[in-house]
Amino acid sequence: MSFDDAEQEILLELSPEKSYNFLKSFKSNQVEKHGRIVSSLGDAKINYLFARDIEGANVPIHEHIVLESKDLELNYLFARDVKGADIKLHSRLVIESKDLKYNYLFLRDIKGCYVKEHIAVILESKDEDYIEKLRLLAQSRKKKEGQVRV
Repeated sequence: MSFDDAEQEILLELSPEKSYNFLKSFKSNQVEKHGRIVSSLGDAKINYLFARDIEGANVPIHEHIVLESKDLELNYLFARDVKGADIKLHSRLVIESKDLKYNYLFLRDIKGCYVKEHIAVILESKDEDYIEKLRLLAQSRKKKEGQVRV
């Protein structure tokens, strides 16, 4: 069986996982076809992995599926790991969730997020643990800024 025949069999199976695993292992000029299978039949996690790992993936299509899932962990990972991710869309979703963990993680790890809004979620919660984490994060960033200046 040739490489092309093997790829065609995988495409005919309409298996998001097989398409993803095939492209993780082999270069192909049919990334778009595999991507359509992943986006139309796959779940949010496989769409995140596809966008993160597959060169030539149509990031906005896979991103839409992750955003629609409203899975905060996957949205955080997508914003953090996928080149070309729309940080503002993921940031907004996390802010609207009011989830303290992911609002804090966005502040800590994601450049280009809505900083003031993430801070406001944490402060409005009055959760002492996350307010302390926020204070420590601000202190560590001030120290780093102070070290840069000579």
